[in-house]
Amino acid sequence: MDKELLKLLGKQHRGKIKGIGSDPNMGAEHAAPPSFEDRFGSDPDFGREHHASYLSIRRRLRDHEGFVTHMYRGSSDKGWVTVGIGFLLDTESKLSEFIWHDRATRRSVAKSVVIEEWKYVKSQSRGFSAPWYKKFTNLDIQDIKINLALESKLRRLHSDLRRQFRNRLGIIFDELPASVQEAFFDMGWTSGAGFLSKKVTKEDGSVDFAWPELRKALFAGNWEIAADHSRRGKVSPVRNLEIHGLFMRAIAEPAPRIHEFGDEPE
Repeated sequence: MDKELLKLLGKQHRGKIKGIGSDPNMGAEHAAPPSFEDRFGSDPDFGREHHASYLSIRRRLRDHEGFVTHMYRGSSDKGWVTVGIGFLLDTESKLSEFIWHDRATRRSVAKSVVIEEWKYVKSQSRGFSAPWYKKFTNLDIQDIKINLALESKLRRLHSDLRRQFRNRLGIIFDELPASVQEAFFDMGWTSGAGFLSKKVTKEDGSVDFAWPELRKALFAGNWEIAADHSRRGKVSPVRNLEIHGLFMRAIAEPAPRIHEFGDEPE
């Protein structure tokens, strides 16, 4: 394994990457096992039977997506306007999901002001880090609103993953090993909950699943092969390494049960 990647990963786990050191929740699991409330929040639907560590998922997203109160252009090919912890603002309607405040006066502003700033940020060059775009902005959203939005989006993603795995793959998502659930949470965040069922047209004109080898490994419960085929091209090497490690952590776990209500394995 690449020594430089391991160094980076080590630094992150020691809290040297932005967003870890000042957060009192960071590293809590090293002192004692997190409580049920810490792991899954207060939503009973995110309950005791769900094995993926919610706290770990939330921390990983914050570490890799950042925590940004102003608009910026994201790292995707289209450079969508983004805010918070990778929250896409690809349409004007999504601006209404937040209350925006003038940075100088701290007063809320009209929707027309928000739209004007959104268009201005959208017109800037893409490919820069989030802080670079702050000089083009005057508006912010509150930290607490970012955290509340994250809770909501994670619960929605969990629901979508459960539905996609059940209906399209014939697998009960919550029966998967805990670390595998975590890995799919992260991949679902960047690629959509249905990424394993997405099909693409290849160069030769044939159509295949976007993640064919990962699908096969999932059905077979071969978590080592799943780890080797979990790499995403649009995320950092450290993040890919973490997800690889989550699959490898489940290497001794059995294959998932395939139920009749899903598609047959390919």
